[in-house]
Amino acid sequence: MTKNVFTPLALLILSAFIAPRGLAAASIATNYSDVYVDNLKIGGSYNLTATANYPMWILWKGGDRALIKVTPKLPFKEVMRAGYEPVPDISWITVSKKEFELMSDETANIDVTVNVPNDPKHLGKKYQALVEVSANPPKGSPGVSIALAVNGKILMSVAGKPPTEEELSELRRERIRARRGVIIEPERLEASVKAGGINAELTADEPLKIINSSREKVSVTIESVAPEVAGISAPSGYAKGAAKDISFSKTSASLEPDKIENIGVFLRKVPSDKSFYIVRITIKSQTLEVAKFVRVYVN
Repeated sequence: MTKNVFTPLALLILSAFIAPRGLAAASIATNYSDVYVDNLKIGGSYNLTATANYPMWILWKGGDRALIKVTPKLPFKEVMRAGYEPVPDISWITVSKKEFELMSDETANIDVTVNVPNDPKHLGKKYQALVEVSANPPKGSPGVSIALAVNGKILMSVAGKPPTEEELSELRRERIRARRGVIIEPERLEASVKAGGINAELTADEPLKIINSSREKVSVTIESVAPEVAGISAPSGYAKGAAKDISFSKTSASLEPDKIENIGVFLRKVPSDKSFYIVRITIKSQTLEVAKFVRVYVN
């Protein structure tokens, strides 16, 4: 297979075409087969369209229109590459659109973003993730539901040295400048409980903020989910808190470009031990649909 090589801003991307075999009547294909992304800096967020001019394209060939679903996933053992380990959290990979329809012979482009936490434990590591692309019958269509799917691999190498202050500043600027950037801060909420019983407010060094630095209006929903929904386990020393025990000052909001929304976080039931929760924030616009997860540690 012919491989395309890109060397943008010290990133190296190699990829190959992938399509299911033996499907004459209908098939789905994407350019994201094996995508190698090297020299990633901790704390960086890399939109592969903006950084490397390399969007994911998806081609559908079939007699009728299809509902296309794009889903980042943790890799299973059979597809792991030697020298790589599964990405620690599937939130490392986000896509600009998770679901849309295509007519036969129609192609769509979407953005894939790699988000590397600012944690030195990832220095020098190699991680692998999957992006599953599936073609499904449109919603409400009659007949038997049969889906075709392909799995693209994203293989990431994190730089062995932490970024300099200048590089960190540039990474932050790039993140703010991202055309479709919606930023959740902080990604990790270390909190304690204010005095009070039912619906006690959590306090932290900084509030939970949703920052719309994109050029379009977005809608967001905020909810608490079980950690396994995000592919995350409660860390050592913390009990898994019940999702129903977390509430918010608001559960939905609409943000114009360059607007910030602060979200208050409350506990309906104060835990007796240190507890761990996950907040899922779903962001939607005309060009974007993505879920981001915030870890909440109650001490």
